[in-house]
Amino acid sequence: MNMKIREIAGSILAVGLLIFYVLVVWQMISEVKDWIHGNDPISFSGGKYWIVNAIGGLISAVVITTLGISKPGGAPIGSVRELSRALGEVLMGIVTIMYITIWVILGCFVIYYGVIESPEASATLNEMGKAWFGLFIGAVYAYLGINQKA
Repeated sequence: MNMKIREIAGSILAVGLLIFYVLVVWQMISEVKDWIHGNDPISFSGGKYWIVNAIGGLISAVVITTLGISKPGGAPIGSVRELSRALGEVLMGIVTIMYITIWVILGCFVIYYGVIESPEASATLNEMGKAWFGLFIGAVYAYLGINQKA
């Protein structure tokens, strides 16, 4: 298969999964916010647990890999070389940075509502927030090129 077609298909799939993940996590956060204000009980289905764990892991892996293979402090477009040649590095840089930014913003909301504001409301959101924070630290280390030398 042509490399450009593979990257386009992969990009569409990645963005589609990100959108789906954002919608599910935002719904979970909304339920926790309602619970905080005493409006509704929390009722997450088993499918939501699976989605936030499986897709969340994939999205985190994409972000960390993208940041890990980029030059420290540089534009994180190393994993989409063919697309960046075809569409331009600026456009691909913008798309990649948007993807990473959405991951960071959503993670911050999960940390706030799942770990800080009401950790007792949802064990899933609480564990997601803790796991995301650890992945975020790893992503920052990878992006900045920080190596621990013993």
